[in-house]
Amino acid sequence: MKNLKMIVKKTLASVMTVSLAAGLAVGFAGCGSAGKTAQGSNESSEKQVLRIGVGGSEESGYVLELAALANKNGYLEEELNAAGYTVQFVPFASAGPEINEALASGAVDAAIYGDFPAFTSKSNGIDTTVVATVNQRMQYGVLAHGNDIQTAKDLEGKKVAVLMGSVQQYFWEKYAQANNIDTSKVEVINSTDTASLLQTGSADAAAGNIYVEKYLENLGVGKIFADGSSANVYTTHVFTVKSSILKKNPQVAVAINKALIRAYDDAVADKEALYEAVATKNMPKEVMQSEYAFDESLWYLTPEIASDTKQYYEELNNWLYDHKIIQNKVDVNAFIDTQYYAQAKQELGK
Repeated sequence: MKNLKMIVKKTLASVMTVSLAAGLAVGFAGCGSAGKTAQGSNESSEKQVLRIGVGGSEESGYVLELAALANKNGYLEEELNAAGYTVQFVPFASAGPEINEALASGAVDAAIYGDFPAFTSKSNGIDTTVVATVNQRMQYGVLAHGNDIQTAKDLEGKKVAVLMGSVQQYFWEKYAQANNIDTSKVEVINSTDTASLLQTGSADAAAGNIYVEKYLENLGVGKIFADGSSANVYTTHVFTVKSSILKKNPQVAVAINKALIRAYDDAVADKEALYEAVATKNMPKEVMQSEYAFDESLWYLTPEIASDTKQYYEELNNWLYDHKIIQNKVDVNAFIDTQYYAQAKQELGK
């Protein structure tokens, strides 16, 4: 057990990047740098560089979802080259907060990350536009330590680790409501150190991103006994671009959508290629495959923003405002722009 704790402490921080990229942390970090950059191929001095903020690192890999396949197959570079840009990924260890800071300072021009920090950024006055999604069904779950938690109601009388003010809190509240959990009988522990809390018995369960929970389950820290699909609880992963860039060259957003559409077609035709593309050092192919297993049609990876996803954004906007996570509501119809997908589809002859 001692060795296990050492392994978890050493690697959990890098794994948490996945969760943060999916929106577990919102708002702005303190002082932070843009970090190292990874250059796209075929750069030309005549082309501008589109700097895309992403969660992850060069060592562990980037959290890109569908965009990982679009990048691996060269579609992002090819389509953006045609629009006058080259691609540069700028990784951030804590994802959401640092990416928002970089968008505000002008260190990056676009971002691939969770909808929580994207809405926070927009609410705080950073003029960005969601031009596509790269995953419309980010999954969450409950990880239990021990065998006395088998059902949702078993969480009553227990201690549950939840990072408050984050997507974890959103999931926990929705999950508890859907499963008629009396939350007055649950002690919520506000913490990011899920592994230590579970291992020491300071918490009986944890609510969080399924990526991290699968990782911890594989290490023997606990067992996932529930996910958000039963309660229809999810968030999304979005591709945002500075609105100032779109005003000068709207073809940038069209190019992004064309690349994602091509990648989506590839993913549906060859799921193994998708799993290999989205895998990172800490989230191997098998883990990523299990993440997508809840619906193997993969419809939720399409960059076309579904009508029920837009309804979810309205609900999320209200939830963030009601919980005082954002101070100003976002104009969802203006923030989520679907015209670029429609144009991309037309240009591809679909």
